[in-house]
Amino acid sequence: MKEIARFNTRIEAEMWCVALKEKNIPYILQGNDYGGANPLVGMINGVKVLVADEMIDQIENILK
Repeated sequence: MKEIARFNTRIEAEMWCVALKEKNIPYILQGNDYGGANPLVGMINGVKVLVADEMIDQIENILK
């Protein structure tokens, strides 16, 4: 898994991931915001968007 982006809140991360969803690219949101229940805690370290290493080339083409 590789981090491809980091955001202050889970909502920002989810909005950014719309393009990944549209192309059926699996991803993981990782943060310490308790699944969005406490967004202020998540702002400390942010929310990471992780994808499988083999998907990196495909993602770079989408985000250009």
